[in-house]
Amino acid sequence: MELRIGLGDWPRGLEAVFPQDAMDAFHTPGVNRALYGSNWKSVLFSEGEKRFFHLLVARPIGETGWNDVEPLFGYAGPVVWNGDADFIRRAWAGYRDFCRQERIIAELFRFHPILENRLILADQPEIRIFPVKPIVLMACRCSPDNQLSGFGEACRRRVRRGASDCVYRRLEGEAGWDRFEGFYRDFAGRVNIAPHWRMAGGFFGRVRREKGFEVHAVFRGERMASATVVIKHPTAAYYLLAANSPELFPGANEFLIHSVGLDCAAAGITTLILGGGRTDLVADPLLRFKQKFSPARRHFYIGAAVYEPEVYESLCREAVGAQAPPSNQVLRYRLAMERAGK
Repeated sequence: MELRIGLGDWPRGLEAVFPQDAMDAFHTPGVNRALYGSNWKSVLFSEGEKRFFHLLVARPIGETGWNDVEPLFGYAGPVVWNGDADFIRRAWAGYRDFCRQERIIAELFRFHPILENRLILADQPEIRIFPVKPIVLMACRCSPDNQLSGFGEACRRRVRRGASDCVYRRLEGEAGWDRFEGFYRDFAGRVNIAPHWRMAGGFFGRVRREKGFEVHAVFRGERMASATVVIKHPTAAYYLLAANSPELFPGANEFLIHSVGLDCAAAGITTLILGGGRTDLVADPLLRFKQKFSPARRHFYIGAAVYEPEVYESLCREAVGAQAPPSNQVLRYRLAMERAGK
């Protein structure tokens, strides 16, 4: 079996042997460069016409000399082309050995809700797969009336209110990115969001150089009321970052999402992934807001694999008693290290 490795890029020749519609935006170099700079790797295992492809960002575990992998954004995970069960088993064994060589002790996978690629690893003994929370997928339609028909009645009224008070437009070029960055940083400073969603570390400098990222906004007069960064890919579009002005304008958010859906449909994209809530609760306010746009829900699944059991167990013993959300229990030693300032 042949292994090709890409450092901050796809492995050589991947685009010629792996169909684009078998992967997603978060499998592409541009999206990963924007999010992680050059600090990521990709692996391609090939055997005849069979392919196994994955991307990863290894993180040092304190000063232990070991690493782990925990993706923070989007949905990706390994994807396979033309692979049968025997090939997947051999490719997974090869990937496990690669991780051991990279001194990676454990990894979390954020599986894709449309590709359903969790199923390709379901039979591998080293990996556990579990649902985390529901997420919302919105259908993108070219006709405003057809798209509105998929929304709840209250949501349709809000869209019409926003359309009557606001104007939608795309923000282009450096000036557009500068305006969104300032708007988003002001928003992030006013609300309680997770640290990784503050997008530090040069993200805004990198993202404007990559294709596939767009800024969409609605304005009330000259004031920006609501804005978002959208990632476009044939598999699906993503509502990645969103921000609101301090003064809330009724219907502005709904009008923006409706407008983004129409824009995606015009580009031939049929699905806008809105994501889920801040928690796994069905009554989560953010999830309930997103559900107004679509009855279509899918579960977001995470996979967990341990490649170095002895090292992993040793670190976990030090974290006894550390409380973490279920999705973080696999890497719970990190919570203990953070509390200890390591």
